[in-house]
Amino acid sequence: MKQRDLFFVDTWQKTLDFIRKNGNLDDYSFKSCFLPSELILDENIAIVLANDAIGKSIIEKQIDLIESSLAQVLDTKLKVNVILKKDFKQADFQDQLYKEPEVKTTKGIYYDDKISPNQNFDNFVVGDSNKHGKIAAFTIAANPGTLYNPIFIYGNSGLGKTHLLQAIGNTVKHNYPNYKMAYITGLEFVDSVYRSIKNGDIDLFKRDLSNLDILLIDDVQFIAGKEKTHEIFFSVFNTLINNRKQVVITSDRLPSEIKGLENRLISRFNSGLNVMIDPPEYETSVDILKLKLKNSVGASQIEIDDEVLNFIATNMATDVRELEGAINRLLFYAINFHDNSKITVETAMSAFGGTISHHKVKKSDELTCSDIIKVVANYYNLTSSQLLSKVRTKNIALARHIALYECRNILNLPYKKIGKECGNRDHSTIINSFNKITKQSKSDIALRTALNQIENQLKD
Repeated sequence: MKQRDLFFVDTWQKTLDFIRKNGNLDDYSFKSCFLPSELILDENIAIVLANDAIGKSIIEKQIDLIESSLAQVLDTKLKVNVILKKDFKQADFQDQLYKEPEVKTTKGIYYDDKISPNQNFDNFVVGDSNKHGKIAAFTIAANPGTLYNPIFIYGNSGLGKTHLLQAIGNTVKHNYPNYKMAYITGLEFVDSVYRSIKNGDIDLFKRDLSNLDILLIDDVQFIAGKEKTHEIFFSVFNTLINNRKQVVITSDRLPSEIKGLENRLISRFNSGLNVMIDPPEYETSVDILKLKLKNSVGASQIEIDDEVLNFIATNMATDVRELEGAINRLLFYAINFHDNSKITVETAMSAFGGTISHHKVKKSDELTCSDIIKVVANYYNLTSSQLLSKVRTKNIALARHIALYECRNILNLPYKKIGKECGNRDHSTIINSFNKITKQSKSDIALRTALNQIENQLKD
């Protein structure tokens, strides 16, 4: 590396130290956007090379902070521009240095957004089950209204959809402090429409929402079947999208699966980006538990065996709320009814009592995917090879769905690992099987009976 390049690296590292100490950047933005960037100096100009468009957008919001921090290091004031690394390599050096940076203006007054400061991207635990949702949410939070619009995030209750909405809100508040933003649930939207019509100010309600820069709608499925609400929502939605204002929507299912939702709304929701969030896999569940423990009052004086975390992650990983409830129950039991300062698996099982079904208390290493496949195949008078084949006859397909479902339900293995052990199937196939059997078993008595009988055989 040339002496000049070494100087740039050293100068930028010292500048980043100033930025981290004196700025108000969240940890995720600093690590993902600032740390990978580079600095080049030329007379009275400084240029920061950003890795990607998201990083460039976030870095540009901190130009004043960068200039003041750089001035501390160099003892001189320099003008700072930000460009993409790929663009810099393709263009003339001097042209890029003196190119005026793009400035995004904000407008309007601050809106009462109902955003909780406690939910952000830094404390959102990421795994295979939710990484696409996290990336999509962070992308539009960094540059709202320009990339994916609307974003529709769907998945079962308790998987972190609301957390992502709140994280988007907090990031936007930080990067665009003058943006008008609102967070509202589907039920609140329905109630607001009703009250606005009753009070005679529905036009004012529509105008206020249509003037937003960011609209965050949580659990939109609750507007289904409400004809007047559909009309108002459709009008507001179209206005915001046409004006390139960001709309983010969450639901417990895909737009097409929401009964009572008008086709025109389904079409609009599908016009952007749909992202699914799945139940947390084992590794993500453990990470969530560790974070919950770290933030729990009273947990600092209690030592918890890793086996306890493994036990909870294996037996109570339906959703994030269940994991949080398990930690709360465990700490309550340990503080009030347990004499020792260390919590073991035995203590955990006593704390949870009969809240865990028998087949789930069985240690995961006592069964394998192969064991489950054999039992399911035998139940349907098939061979393991037939079950894992690509044949799609009704009987074999059902047995295959059940086997994949039980591998996840009982062993709680990551979807990718199940796919690898079950004929090298893609993880999306495992997810589809799990969701299909989960949903169907709620109303299909015959299927529930089959699942119970198969699970009883697996206990033996």
